[in-house]
Amino acid sequence: MAGQGARVLAVGGTSGIGLACAAAMLAQGAAAVRFVGRSAARGAAAAARLGPRAGFIAADCAEPAQVQAMAHRAAAEMGGIDALICAPGTTHLPELLFRQSLDQIRATLTQDLAPVLLSCRAVLPVMMAQGSGAIPFLTIGFF
Repeated sequence: MAGQGARVLAVGGTSGIGLACAAAMLAQGAAAVRFVGRSAARGAAAAARLGPRAGFIAADCAEPAQVQAMAHRAAAEMGGIDALICAPGTTHLPELLFRQSLDQIRATLTQDLAPVLLSCRAVLPVMMAQGSGAIPFLTIGFF
């Protein structure tokens, strides 16, 4: 996917799977990683852990305007985006789908799916202008 010299944007990268992916990309020789999350405290801690090739961008990726700004900033800081890793999510374990209320389903779509779709929507024009890019999809489902 991406490795030596890659410019990587990790949405949901301040903890869990997103942070592990950001660290792995740096270990594989990524030139730069920008990771995104809502918590400035977790972002600062992750940046300290990942080192000088990593940087934190604070954004709520369920908010379209913040996602657009995040993508523009990441592309400007890194000189482009070669890979987008989307691993947003909450820390709760959801009920089985057939037991969830419509309100729970709507909340899950807003908290977990909207950031993926909006991030792809914002980053794809950058990748298309470059002529390349990769967006692997990571999923964990409870059905």
